[in-house]
Amino acid sequence: MHSARFLASRLVSSEVSPLFHRFSGCLVTNTPRPSGCITLRKTAKIPSRKITTTSSRCAQPASSAFDDHAALYADHNWSRSIPITDVSKDPDAKMVVVQWEDGDSQRYPNVWLKSNCHCEGCYSKGAHGKLKYTQHLDLDIQADVVSITQDGQVLAIKWSDGHMTSVPSNWLRCNRFDQSDRDPVADAKLDLWGSDVMSSSRLRTFEFDELMQSDEALLDWLSEIKVLGISLVKNAPKMSHQIHKLADRVGYITPSTFGTHSDVMVVEGGDMLGFSNGYLMPHTDFSYYVSPPGVALFHCIKNTSTVGGDSLLIDGFKAAMELKTDHHDAFNMLTKHEIEHVAISVNKKITQQGFYHHARHPLIRLDALGQLKQITFNEIYHASLFRVPVDDVIPMFSAIKAFNKILLRDDNVFKYKMKAGDILTFNNHRMLHGRSAFSTDIGSVERHLQTCFVEWDCVLSKLRVLKKSPSENLE
Repeated sequence: MHSARFLASRLVSSEVSPLFHRFSGCLVTNTPRPSGCITLRKTAKIPSRKITTTSSRCAQPASSAFDDHAALYADHNWSRSIPITDVSKDPDAKMVVVQWEDGDSQRYPNVWLKSNCHCEGCYSKGAHGKLKYTQHLDLDIQADVVSITQDGQVLAIKWSDGHMTSVPSNWLRCNRFDQSDRDPVADAKLDLWGSDVMSSSRLRTFEFDELMQSDEALLDWLSEIKVLGISLVKNAPKMSHQIHKLADRVGYITPSTFGTHSDVMVVEGGDMLGFSNGYLMPHTDFSYYVSPPGVALFHCIKNTSTVGGDSLLIDGFKAAMELKTDHHDAFNMLTKHEIEHVAISVNKKITQQGFYHHARHPLIRLDALGQLKQITFNEIYHASLFRVPVDDVIPMFSAIKAFNKILLRDDNVFKYKMKAGDILTFNNHRMLHGRSAFSTDIGSVERHLQTCFVEWDCVLSKLRVLKKSPSENLE
């Protein structure tokens, strides 16, 4: 296995693959691109890059309150100690202007600087949070005196109300408002993949026991789920509740209508296709939830020895990118309109309570910057109710069919027959999964998966904690 920091380093790397790039949502080749975009990689191996942790960054002492948010900043700014060479007041604009040794400069609104004072009266280092709020601020506050201290590493301000504020240079460099670098963890560059993800050695595998014992391995594994969207854990005990142990290493299991986990096997008289031995159309899970859970853990306790029972895995982000490039109008349709999803079950062999879930989502969700954020695609539970203009109904069906055609194309479907002891882990907001049909004898358990989910909030939090201090005992 690669170094435990192999994938984790990709979360903070500023390097860009020269093979395929995403620019404004399009697939283009050999062109520069802004940071925080999706990268489509071919089968070339990715070089190992050592992770730089906040505990080793030299510009600020680890005890500084400003270090609290260091995990949100790009290393190339936080770790550099570029001195401030000039600072001036702009009373009319109510701003302070800072210039650095390399010629870069930035205007900072007075009220923003005052609201981010980290003195003991304004910020609790122990509680990692503010003690003064917007209601306490004078929106017209002016800087009486501005000065540079500690060889250009600190900006000191005396305010018109007599309060004193000091802020470090590298913290200012990281806070550039709409020009700030994107979050190196939440907005990490993503690798897109197709049917050759395993044969090209792109799919990483991890040992269950190592993940249970090593924080460095845990960091590497979670980084892989974030960047590639999928990873495979091997050699878990072939018994129930192993995914609970793995989820506990990250945070907490997200309970669902099935409980803390679901035992996916053939259920006689079942009223959900997942609990059958038939073909299961690739989909994202819990599309009928208002907030579908983020990260899936599927543990194979037993799989059929006959033909069939293969997992069908698809990178929904790759397919969405292709749709945008080749069928731009269809892409816009699927991002603009919401689809109603309904799931009903009264079979107490599947769920003790029974359920009637309903939610609506666009099949392709974008974030505020127009970047891909989430795929919510499960035609099994599409309702007849269509809350779109009648003239958009036919174009919507055309768009869904175009998306399906890309999703199900052979070069986009990775087929893998899970072995007993495998735990497939993936991003449920990105990856579609399905199953090929398989034969079974009446009354026997030929295929048994135990599944659970963890929220992205837990995963991203754990990544930041591990990234900050990967060598410490964090349990």
